[in-house]
Amino acid sequence: MSSISKRRKEGSRGNIKSMGDHQEFLKRISKTLYYGQLPTLSSLSLPVTEISCEVWSMAQRGHSVRRLHADQAASIARSACVSPCALVLAILYLERLKLCNPDYLTATSPADLFLVSLMVSNKFLQDDGEDDEVICSEWAASGGLDLHQLNKLEADFLNAIEWNLYINEKTFESGLLWLERQVAMKQALMRGFFTYTDLAVTCNKTLMSELMNKLNIFTTSMSDR
Repeated sequence: MSSISKRRKEGSRGNIKSMGDHQEFLKRISKTLYYGQLPTLSSLSLPVTEISCEVWSMAQRGHSVRRLHADQAASIARSACVSPCALVLAILYLERLKLCNPDYLTATSPADLFLVSLMVSNKFLQDDGEDDEVICSEWAASGGLDLHQLNKLEADFLNAIEWNLYINEKTFESGLLWLERQVAMKQALMRGFFTYTDLAVTCNKTLMSELMNKLNIFTTSMSDR
């Protein structure tokens, strides 16, 4: 791993802290996003990668056969040390683009869109003064592009989204919850059953709390018999 990649990974971990308690956040996504034990956040879990492929290919449905494939997404995410926070921001950027410039989404290949949206979201998260050209060079290598191609992709992306990149914590939390629910539903359908974590993510928290209270009361009453 290059020193630049190392700084990027460390920077991503530091910026996650700004979204809340760092350890609590890690504990949360290790369950809800199927990361398992998390020594680092240098790549995306398989369930998150699969959801990403669906999200970034959506604009092409009915227009072309271009899709973001799992091997492409995994390669980019691994090479660029993409964090879950950066992915959530990128998803929120896609939602903005659907409203302000849907034609841009249709015209851009899913792989290029995945690369540039993650790069922009990663820059937004870090903003640590690191040499922009050096950062772009690494991202270009991650996507198999030269620097000129990536610079054009970035300029087109920023113009398409009208430079509207700011995401507040409430919106970020909404985006994270959406991703957690998508992952939970897909994994539950694949297995044929919901885990407690899946249910906690997909169900209304108030209803879940009431259900757990009733289960506790029922369990207690049965044990007293």
